[in-house]
Amino acid sequence: MWITFRSSSRPRRPPPRTVAFWWIFAAATIENAAFAGSSTILPEDLTTRFGSQGWVIGAIAASGPLATLVVQPWAGAFADRRGHRTTGIIGGCAAVLGALLMLAGGSQWLVALSRVLMGSGGAALNTAATAWVVALTPRGRQGRALSIYGLSVWIGMALGPVVCSSAYQNGGSPGLWLCVASLAALSLLCYHLCFRVAPREPKPPASDGHGASRLSWVSLLGAIARPGGAAAAAWAAEAVVMTYTIVHLTGHGMAPAGVWGASSVFPIFAVSVIVSRIGLARAVDRHRPAVLACASLATVACGCLLLGSAANFAVAAVAMTVLGFGFASLYPTLTILAAEALPPRSRGAGLGLFQAATSLGTAVGQFGGGVSGGLFGTTSAYVGAGALQAVGVMLLLARPGPKGRRYPERPDDGMTGT
Repeated sequence: MWITFRSSSRPRRPPPRTVAFWWIFAAATIENAAFAGSSTILPEDLTTRFGSQGWVIGAIAASGPLATLVVQPWAGAFADRRGHRTTGIIGGCAAVLGALLMLAGGSQWLVALSRVLMGSGGAALNTAATAWVVALTPRGRQGRALSIYGLSVWIGMALGPVVCSSAYQNGGSPGLWLCVASLAALSLLCYHLCFRVAPREPKPPASDGHGASRLSWVSLLGAIARPGGAAAAAWAAEAVVMTYTIVHLTGHGMAPAGVWGASSVFPIFAVSVIVSRIGLARAVDRHRPAVLACASLATVACGCLLLGSAANFAVAAVAMTVLGFGFASLYPTLTILAAEALPPRSRGAGLGLFQAATSLGTAVGQFGGGVSGGLFGTTSAYVGAGALQAVGVMLLLARPGPKGRRYPERPDDGMTGT
């Protein structure tokens, strides 16, 4: 009688939620790459195809981020009611449709419509994906999961312009938008595959035990006001850094390009963010999120002041390294603070409002930095960005009102495996 033994050296299969997490990470990365890449080529494409100039290019380019700002809260609320899978699939289909409209764009206003569809569709997919990661990650691991998931934005921003620029150079406008549509479709496929392997989403309880089921929009705003305000301040500083650094450094005598040029500080910034976020991922779970977020905001303020005073590459490189270290843990810590202030049945809507606060902060930083730089010089924009971080720290240190509640519960089994 033969007895078969299972080999002990056989590798274990990763848990279903581990596989699902990486599928949704891929979906978010590719979606961010499609939107960021198309944004960089859009002005040149509009000028070539339609002769667009000035405010028309600005209005069409801004229509996508504005649609993102409006759609994020509603996408989160829809995810609370219809599920993360349905919300993300609808958003992904809208993004694909928007990219295909670019191919058939007979006028610049049809291009504006396609831009709105791409922005709103991508916002819906990313909002549903973020809510899914928060909902299905256990309390002791959400810092690591959000730290890794947040890298999808940076990787997408790094790869998207390179891929789309190559497609535009080789295939012109049709090649560009065919590439963008393919990326959007690939993102949708990855999102679908995530829910093919993930366990069924747990149904949230009818109430939180205190009689609350879903919060009103006013209550949601109050719940995420502290982390949302701090996030808006941080993302405003990031917008100033990303938008005006080359202008600022070239105004102080640095060359715009080259190994020691102003543009070379951005790879330093990106590497600092990625390395620091991976290194601090476990620290987010081990320390109080509010304390770590306050320390990060203070670090960002120091980096802004240092970059505002930079007149050579060495100082600018140090400032970008400090900024990258400061920004690294802000996304996971502030997202955790927002999630813990929300009941399960309103978590998607609240996180949508939180993400809208980051978009609002980006708009404020770009607009305010331009106004301040035009009136008082570019250094003032960085001083103002640093001052905003002090406001963010004060918001986080303020105690919530007597009605404030925390909902820190998480499922026992996580998506990131053992």
